[in-house]
Amino acid sequence: MDGVVRVIPNHILKLHTTRSWDFLGLNLSQSQVGAQGDVIIGLLDTGIWPEHESFNSQGLAAPPSKWKGTCQGENFTCNNKIIGARYYNSENFEGDVQSPRDSEGHGTHTSSTAAGDRVAGASYYGLANGTVRGGVPGARIAMYKLTMADFSTLSLKGLSINSFELNGRTYPLIWGGDAANYSAGANPDISKYCITGSLNSYKVEGRIVYCETLWDGTGVLLADGVGTIMADDEITDFAFNYPLPATQISTSDGEKFLDYIRTTENPIATILLGETWTDHMAPYVVSFSSRGPNPITPDILKPDLTAPGVDILAAWSPIAPPSIDEEDPRSVDYNIISGTSMSCPHASGAAAYVKAAHPDWSPAAIKSALMTTALGEKKSFTVEVTGPTISEQPITSGSVVWEDSDFQYTVRSPVVVYNFIPNLFSYSSYDSESQKKPTFQRPSTYRKNGILGRN
Repeated sequence: MDGVVRVIPNHILKLHTTRSWDFLGLNLSQSQVGAQGDVIIGLLDTGIWPEHESFNSQGLAAPPSKWKGTCQGENFTCNNKIIGARYYNSENFEGDVQSPRDSEGHGTHTSSTAAGDRVAGASYYGLANGTVRGGVPGARIAMYKLTMADFSTLSLKGLSINSFELNGRTYPLIWGGDAANYSAGANPDISKYCITGSLNSYKVEGRIVYCETLWDGTGVLLADGVGTIMADDEITDFAFNYPLPATQISTSDGEKFLDYIRTTENPIATILLGETWTDHMAPYVVSFSSRGPNPITPDILKPDLTAPGVDILAAWSPIAPPSIDEEDPRSVDYNIISGTSMSCPHASGAAAYVKAAHPDWSPAAIKSALMTTALGEKKSFTVEVTGPTISEQPITSGSVVWEDSDFQYTVRSPVVVYNFIPNLFSYSSYDSESQKKPTFQRPSTYRKNGILGRN
């Protein structure tokens, strides 16, 4: 076909939340490589729950002699797994535990994803049941808890992860627009979105409510509803946890739902328990992530490393709410959430894996190894590196090219690892005085209460 250089067959890959490391090609037997006990993964996060079974230190020797850190804070004890923990409260925030202990869940989740021990039978209310583990189970963890007045969990938690069982029972169905709380100043144009405080509890009590947008579920919950069905087309490739039975449908299906409610004398509905299903979208970059290229400098290809970050099951703090409702009273040991924060510990765990196998490699060499390694069929080939002798001068690019009769360019391990040469570049021409210090603007998605709402 004219204009077509090559056609690559599409492969359907299975992704399960308790098997994200297997999805990356790092199975349990392979994860035992090298001196893992000498690798220390440091995290700047919301803290960690030290008693969680994912941080069991059984079988681990004493921390490596190079470790000079400490364990800080009351009611917090380190072990041979969590070898360091500090607590920083730069804004004197009074609403958190005054120790490295995690009250948000986020830091516990990321820590166990990167270096958690193997735990069988882990699940979120039966969803994604399996053995959960970190990429480098033998690595150590050092947690640096950051607590600020404006700190919010950076993960995005889409579609619904329904952990509630209605046992197939049907309930009366009502449209949020028919249940406006007029005494609170709401009207159908507001209550159809089921915004918190906009619904009349006398009309909603004991019913499933159809809402015309995604919300956190508190509007229906506080009005004594038993479940919510939400219509939205903007978020379709990751899931949210809700404090009550919930599901998301498309806006076109929502129009059918509304027509059913308006034309049926006694409309009813039920919401089934969620299921773990094969994600046929993997390994595509999810909508909330950075797909690239850089809009300012398109020749800089980003992201250069990607990792699983959608619907990841990992450890959770038992005092942290398991859903997007901050008042959710349930307590869980594991949670399923999504975000770049879930992808990050996968990349960190992969880097720790390479570090355990190659203790003398620099961070630049480790990143290079991760970037130049691909999965595919085993092939035998001969590599010939040509060109002038490389001296200590700026290297703008490098490449290794090989060919075979089938044109299958696949490599299982790095052929060449590019390292960083310190002090190679000079920035003396940079005029620091003439540059204004940039002001960081926090993205709106980082505001905990602003992820879902649309006014």
